[in-house]
Amino acid sequence: MIAARSFDDKGAAVEKSVTINVTAANNAPSGYFVKPSFDEIEVGYAALHVLVKDTDVDGDSVDITLFIDDKEIRQEKSGPFEWGHVSAAGDFTAETKGLTIGTHVLKAVITDELGLSKTISKTIRVIDKVTGISLYEESGLSVYPNPSEDGIFHLNESTDYKVYNTQGIEIKSGNDSKIDLSNELKGVYILKIGTNQLKVLK
Repeated sequence: MIAARSFDDKGAAVEKSVTINVTAANNAPSGYFVKPSFDEIEVGYAALHVLVKDTDVDGDSVDITLFIDDKEIRQEKSGPFEWGHVSAAGDFTAETKGLTIGTHVLKAVITDELGLSKTISKTIRVIDKVTGISLYEESGLSVYPNPSEDGIFHLNESTDYKVYNTQGIEIKSGNDSKIDLSNELKGVYILKIGTNQLKVLK
């Protein structure tokens, strides 16, 4: 409490006071991904269970919204904060299914009751464990679609390329942004551009 006292010209005192409550500053919440605990999952997976643990040091209640590749999945207003799971409340596996081959970013926005928020993220890769195919191999090539049902593959731009079968025999070459393997048998092929190579699947 802060008090102030003043006197009029006759010596009478007048006192005013105000009470100030001093509280600790609010800290932004935080958290971490408990699940998935892995970095890779096979394409066509049955379920992708996501579980986030909040760590708000102030003890405030929080809500958490999950995004996958910047698409909002769902907001959870109380723990346990999970998605893509089966519980007494229902089967939520469909909400995290269907991710295609490649790299995907899981993002959780954790917001406390005072409006402060923190974003955490985790990257996973969806791969074909049989062929090892991923759109994001170390080569850095971008080929789509991969796999291709009709054997037509597209590149970012026209470039020189060569295609080999798994026996190392060159079956096609050219300079284009489209690679047509529609007349080839279904299977795995090796696409080479310069010194880089990538598996493609028809």
